[in-house]
Amino acid sequence: MLMKFHYFCLFPVLFISSLLSTDNNKIEIPSEVLVSMLEMQKIQREYDEDFWFNRDFEKFRHVLLHLVDDVGKIAKYCETKEHGKEPDPSELINKVLPDLLMHTLQFSNAFEIDLGEKYEARINSNIRKISNTIPIK
Repeated sequence: MLMKFHYFCLFPVLFISSLLSTDNNKIEIPSEVLVSMLEMQKIQREYDEDFWFNRDFEKFRHVLLHLVDDVGKIAKYCETKEHGKEPDPSELINKVLPDLLMHTLQFSNAFEIDLGEKYEARINSNIRKISNTIPIK
């Protein structure tokens, strides 16, 4: 079971690595994706200003509580599968995953960072680490 999970986790890395050249071991995110990420951060910022009563650290802490609640829902889903049952993924798909994105945007806005830029740097860092153990085509 562990080996199956291990290979499942590597699939996205193998897929991404198939998009890379052996020359630079780097993926470049298209500018339109980065622009839409900045637009999503802007939309989230405006939403928060209009509908969130919390500000500053109080808001940061409150978002963290929502994030922990969502991670708990993912853990419950995994635990149910571990016990051989097939849980309904609809709450994860329709609520938890969009909420995780929303919380990430909120944290990004709190730190006043360009999330798309940080994502690109992080995925390239991961690719460099992985490419030492997985050959890139």
